[in-house]
Amino acid sequence: MLWELTLLDAETMFDYFEKESVIRYFGMDSFQIMEQVKNTIQAFRKRYEEGSVIRWGIELKETNPLIGTCGVHLINQNHKRAEVDYELDDTYWGKGYASEALQAILTYGFETMQFIRIVRSLNEDIGKRRIYN
Repeated sequence: MLWELTLLDAETMFDYFEKESVIRYFGMDSFQIMEQVKNTIQAFRKRYEEGSVIRWGIELKETNPLIGTCGVHLINQNHKRAEVDYELDDTYWGKGYASEALQAILTYGFETMQFIRIVRSLNEDIGKRRIYN
């Protein structure tokens, strides 16, 4: 299930964003203090209001913990395109949650946002490459 991130998610995000396995391909350093997480969440929300980023929390339907985030960024309304990406707490890797979240964000992008192209960001992360295929 996807939802809009709030500052209430900061502690959980801090816990999994300090893991090297999670941030290795994310393009940023691990959080050192809680204020960094809160600033990141506020930045996601501000960019959402500006129309340049959509970043949602991923939660388990059964128990509702935050297990990652996903969304679209580099949104170009003129050309109706964006880039999709996600990160997931490594505790939940290999269980299909990323695929499910990715499908939900793609459906939202094509049906609600009316994008004609959504691209993926690829790096050395072999696991992500499998999910995107």
